[in-house]
Amino acid sequence: MDFVFDVAELAPGLGKSVGIYNYAVNLFHHMLPRIGDGMRLHVACNRGGMVDFDPAGHPSVTRHLVLDDDKPGTRARQAWLRFGAQSFARRVGAPGYFSPKGFIPGWFGPSFGLKTVAVLHDLIPLWYEEHQPGYFGRLESLVVNNALMRTARHADELIVISHATAQDVLSRVKRSPARTHVIYNGVPFKAPDPVHPLGGRPYMFAVSSALPHKNAAVLLAAYQRYRARTVEPLPLVVCGIDDPMQTGVTAVKGISDRQLHTYYAHADLFVFLSLIEGFGFPPLEALSHGTKVLCSDIPVMREVTAGGARLVNPHDAAQIAEYMSDLLSVGTTTGAREEAAVQIAAKFDWDRCATQVLSVLAGDAKGMKS
Repeated sequence: MDFVFDVAELAPGLGKSVGIYNYAVNLFHHMLPRIGDGMRLHVACNRGGMVDFDPAGHPSVTRHLVLDDDKPGTRARQAWLRFGAQSFARRVGAPGYFSPKGFIPGWFGPSFGLKTVAVLHDLIPLWYEEHQPGYFGRLESLVVNNALMRTARHADELIVISHATAQDVLSRVKRSPARTHVIYNGVPFKAPDPVHPLGGRPYMFAVSSALPHKNAAVLLAAYQRYRARTVEPLPLVVCGIDDPMQTGVTAVKGISDRQLHTYYAHADLFVFLSLIEGFGFPPLEALSHGTKVLCSDIPVMREVTAGGARLVNPHDAAQIAEYMSDLLSVGTTTGAREEAAVQIAAKFDWDRCATQVLSVLAGDAKGMKS
């Protein structure tokens, strides 16, 4: 069966979509060697994605430039999603449509004439509607939320990246669990720089951002409480925020993947206090290096860390500070670190992810039980 693999709206470095772009790139390249004779992919790209989605001569994969822009603007992306994608599918003779971004094409209801498969990464836009209304602007929120819920209701097959997200979807919309598939992302191990980023000085590391759901304010408040109760407190390095001008805190932004994993690998403790996630890469990336993790006690973190992290109420700065002290007072053996890394690599594997996605496209996969 022919499928459109739609990455036309995605580009590296486009704010909230950068994680989805990386997902699509990783998935595509792990799918390539597994595409059988009965399937063809038509990859719909913008100009900026033509390199990253190069099929390398694969006989069953054709790449198409459909948006002649490195980073298409909002109007171009909306025109493609509402009108262009379905027209393109008809033009190339593809009865199937696959969206790694999570939106099915068209305006209302199902995408008629197409078998649609979409990857829904999270319901974070709905969290903003409920907890931070108007944060992204009324028009943007309306457009995104409607497209998200339309996909959740009407995609022929829906792939979600955690059981927590699946349950959230099924609690909000009426759809068959049998057409809802939980497929975990891969978490590849990335070798860090052996040179210690702080010259050998112990430190805590955290990933956050200015977005409210990343909870940076509570992270910083908890750290200051930790400092107040500790004779020789460790410094805190936070990736993703501007310099908060607080004692003991260093902010870093725009670092490479290798630098990020170097911070993970050498940290004495990694802290992640997000209020909602669809999957949660940072704690798993830290665990893949055998680093101790303190993260939010929310359903998805309980699921993916599976007992490998200390969980904490992300709203309780006093408890977070207490747990920081507790975890830093306990050492970690080399054997425990290696075991944690092996478990992460075995459970969250891009090859397995690609195989399972292809199974859904081929119609061979069984979804969740009712």
